[in-house]
Amino acid sequence: MVSGRSGKVKLHYEAPPADLFPKEMEVFLDWFNSPVDGDGIVRAGIAHFWFVTLHPFDDGNGRLARAITDMAIAQDEQTSQKSYSLSSQVSASQKAY
Repeated sequence: MVSGRSGKVKLHYEAPPADLFPKEMEVFLDWFNSPVDGDGIVRAGIAHFWFVTLHPFDDGNGRLARAITDMAIAQDEQTSQKSYSLSSQVSASQKAY
């Protein structure tokens, strides 16, 4: 992840090398699909952060991470009905975000 204008670019984060990605994603999915042990909301936060740090795509990683977070929260609530949206909350609080 970079920011700044041309000639003044600052590197904030570099995703794992592409050759490591398949194994890293497999580890993430194995963890995410394993039985939940502990606080489901903490699990949702870890899942969000973990997926974003894998950074599998040039664009859309944040949107997919929010969808994964929503799924983890729904799993914690043991429901298929979604009564919230992390993306909607981010949009509503965009200036603060």
